[in-house]
Amino acid sequence: MKPTLFFAILFFLICSFGYAQELSPLTFIERLNTSPVDRLELYSDWTSVLEKEVVKSDSLQTDKALWALLNFKTYLCNNFNVKLWERSDYEDLNSLVITSIPASPKAIAFEEYVKSKGFTIASSEGSIYVQIDPVKVSTRFRRFLSREFKRLLDELSIEIREPETEDASILVSKNELLRRALSWEHFIKNYPGETAKEHAKSSHSWLMYLLMNGSENSLNYDFATKLYLDDHLEFFREIGLNYPSTDTGKRIISFMKLLAKNEYRRTKEIEVFLKKLMN
Repeated sequence: MKPTLFFAILFFLICSFGYAQELSPLTFIERLNTSPVDRLELYSDWTSVLEKEVVKSDSLQTDKALWALLNFKTYLCNNFNVKLWERSDYEDLNSLVITSIPASPKAIAFEEYVKSKGFTIASSEGSIYVQIDPVKVSTRFRRFLSREFKRLLDELSIEIREPETEDASILVSKNELLRRALSWEHFIKNYPGETAKEHAKSSHSWLMYLLMNGSENSLNYDFATKLYLDDHLEFFREIGLNYPSTDTGKRIISFMKLLAKNEYRRTKEIEVFLKKLMN
């Protein structure tokens, strides 16, 4: 090991032990935000710090600290994936998801390494990447979290394992999009703190956009006539009838009024309305 690397690691460990002496959630978050993000191992280091000290706080403060740790783990993932895709042996590692050939010993060892650090291997369009699982992140701290925050983590885990879209196609049913939108709305209205509220609002808007807009390869209107499809219109009506007092239902009702004004066609006015959802 190079001397500079040795002393860098030693310095980090010393600092970590020092942080563990007296750490409020705020201090934990501040120091986590200044941590390097160049090694997957750092997640385990900071998880140990959180486990020893921050769990002594009340549930809302622990929610906040765990959300910071979850974001930190996401940064680690993103940074690691950039380097992963640049590796000269990436095609060999990618044999993990190529069904026509057995995974190479090197690829299997790589997957074991990733899992040992608290991450998982996923793939999109035949290419591997490293991802997180919020439920796994929270397993060691679950009993210290608030009830609503546990629900948020469970929802995040579902959406990571079963993403709404891929390659411009919607992968889940209309009912599942609605369920997820209502779940995020429930969190926004019922969680007493501010942790993850912006993420929840963004997720809710995204799901509403998918419900009303569809996607490039999952259109909810006829491409030739621009008329909205009957099954989607009926689904919108059902949402308005069953959830009229929810923000989700109210948005759909407003959208249906706009559709009626435009004779249920995809017009410029409709596109402007939908674009505002994502701004």
